Amino acid sequence: MATTPQARGIRRLGWGSRIDQRHVIVYGTGLLLAVLVLVPIAIMITASVQPGEGLPFPIKGFSLENYRVTFADPLTYRLFVNTLVYAVGSLAIGFSLGALLSWLVGRTNVPFREAVYPLALASFAMPGVVTAFGWILLGRPNTGLLNVLIRGAVGSSATSGPIDIFTMPGMILVTGISLAGSMFIFLAPYFQRMDPSFEEAATASGASRLTALRYVSLPLLTPGILTVAVYYMVTLIQLFEFPLAIGLTAGIPVLSVRVFLLTQPEFGMVHYGLASTFALIALVVGLALLALSFWVTRRAEKFQVITGKGYRPSRLDLGRWKSSAALLVFGIFFVKIGLPFLALLWASMLRFYQPLSVNAFQLLTADNYRFIFDSARVVGSLGNTALLVAVAPTLCIGLAALVAWASTRIKLKGTRLLEVLAFMPLAVPGIVMALALLVTLIRTPVFGTVWIIVIGHVVGFLPFGVRLLGPAILQIGKELEEAGITSGATPLTIFRKVIVPLVFPAILNGWLWIFAHSIRDFTYPLLLRTTGNAVLATMIWELWSAPNLSGGQQQRVAVARALVSEPRVLLLDEPLSNLDARLREGMRKELRALVTRLRLTTLYVTHDQMEALSMSDRIAVMRDGLVIQEGSPTDIYMRPVSPFIAQFVGKVNLMDGRVVRTDGELGTVAMSIGEVTCMLPPDVQQGESVLVSVRPEHVRLTDDPTAMGKNSFPGALEALLYVGDAWECFVNVQGVSLQARISGVDNLSLGSTVYVCFDPQQCTALRPS
Repeated sequence: MATTPQARGIRRLGWGSRIDQRHVIVYGTGLLLAVLVLVPIAIMITASVQPGEGLPFPIKGFSLENYRVTFADPLTYRLFVNTLVYAVGSLAIGFSLGALLSWLVGRTNVPFREAVYPLALASFAMPGVVTAFGWILLGRPNTGLLNVLIRGAVGSSATSGPIDIFTMPGMILVTGISLAGSMFIFLAPYFQRMDPSFEEAATASGASRLTALRYVSLPLLTPGILTVAVYYMVTLIQLFEFPLAIGLTAGIPVLSVRVFLLTQPEFGMVHYGLASTFALIALVVGLALLALSFWVTRRAEKFQVITGKGYRPSRLDLGRWKSSAALLVFGIFFVKIGLPFLALLWASMLRFYQPLSVNAFQLLTADNYRFIFDSARVVGSLGNTALLVAVAPTLCIGLAALVAWASTRIKLKGTRLLEVLAFMPLAVPGIVMALALLVTLIRTPVFGTVWIIVIGHVVGFLPFGVRLLGPAILQIGKELEEAGITSGATPLTIFRKVIVPLVFPAILNGWLWIFAHSIRDFTYPLLLRTTGNAVLATMIWELWSAPNLSGGQQQRVAVARALVSEPRVLLLDEPLSNLDARLREGMRKELRALVTRLRLTTLYVTHDQMEALSMSDRIAVMRDGLVIQEGSPTDIYMRPVSPFIAQFVGKVNLMDGRVVRTDGELGTVAMSIGEVTCMLPPDVQQGESVLVSVRPEHVRLTDDPTAMGKNSFPGALEALLYVGDAWECFVNVQGVSLQARISGVDNLSLGSTVYVCFDPQQCTALRPS
């Protein structure tokens, strides 16, 4: 058939006369993406080859030391394995649930399907880290709400299990469940746009519905399925909320947590170089997955299911399975949203968390809510949040639509690079990209305002928009655009009046997804925060960090948080140091009782000798980094092995002497006050110099000379000090001042003669240090 010039023009897209506009669209968008994406990535690459710690600027030289340290560390390979297992497992669960929901809602007559979209969007309301805390409250082994209910239902007397969230399967399961709503938002448009006539043709030819699904529907959905798989595989590689809250306690390190801890160290300087090195590894993985996506969709035309011809959507009648399907759909969302929400609600109405019980209901209070709504800072963050969630999704989805359309429809050199640039932020951990944006924009007017967070969200969520809209645009037949061209429309007019209306459901889904994730994201707000740009996500973090509490209250909160995660070993470093004396004494008792009840191995570091003695089963005394004695509190106090320990653990009298006789454990030491019978150190020799130690509370005073016996010496009472529950007395014996601690001073007066007595079993000779 002859081809007219007009037809040939349509085949060439007919845009030769409008090449300038196409160049402006492609290269203008490319320049914007380069500024938003390549500059921060260039900073990250620069940081990875900078020696030492601190910021990458000013440049201090170039070195591959960070790469050597990374690949020489065995932990790196453990991180890779854990990350792969976590990402694949979570993706499998999340994708299965999302695909099931999308099929039921998009292709069947399941009841109340209109409510599924609001539920999916509602699931985004809680930040990931808050959801993780909700699951911790539900599934921790000892006091998790689910465990308490299950043990109560079966009448078990066990104190732990049967659920343990602090495992790799537990972390994978809750992450996969949390992804179900987002997966549904991704996949639902593909199922809804699917022309059922293809399946009907297959079944009319004798194929079963399962065969039609396998050989017709799923192949046509390949771009959408691959898009979701690639996006979430890379997302899970960089996800750190669940691994941080659950995996860190469970001892399951992953790549994202490693990057986060390097950029947010508890002690020492930030190590941007090592963090950037790990980030580049994630970038390489992301680009490899992107290349795989391009390879599979290299012939995208064969996946087009929307053409200029009309089609009639139809739904599968579930018949008697309708009710069961509805229960399944809403049961998934109850597990995803309802359970962690109820756990958080329970915890929010208690001053101090405790497991579900009848007695605990008597302690419910709304004080926490009154505190929140009375806070001017919380109210002030609402305005910034409103601006953020209105502007960031609009800018992001608009830019994503332009990039997706230009990269798939405009045939100019480099147009495919637009999609690569837009996808790059997905391969970079958000914590590192946020940090790169901070360094890039720190000297600009947007720094310190909510607009720097807007830019962060546009960059961070752009890959989602592009990967969502790209396949949607590919499903639109080119003849629709060619019809616009023959009518004289410009490329931008075609984009605005043809493309946007046809993919508007996907645009709306993308906008809502970015809107919800802007509310819940705390990576960019946390890294880019100042006093003037607080948003709700930042406030959640700040309230969790308890900045308005006193030092003592913060220490108690830290102890409580450590116990909530039910660790196998608990490290407490001076946990009560900022408490007043009375509260400190009470907390010693409560903390001791708590760790005993929980059967929790605890390493308690303290300089308070009485605290160590009263709270410990075993004590290790350290000096200059070495353990010089370890034993029970009684052994440490009554049988110190050196004068340092005797003086460090409580008060003590130390007197110089020389061993004159040995008789097993007991011996005689000659001193200036006379001969003393006491406990001797092992293998002591006659004539050896020693220090005799005796505690003040083991020294007795009397004014009766007939009470004198072994280890009794006369002296003059030179000082009396009243200390509340006792008297501290100082007696001069042959020029040596001995301290005694007694309950009363009846018949004693300053300057009078008294007799000092102490039991040989409570007196120890020590070798000088």
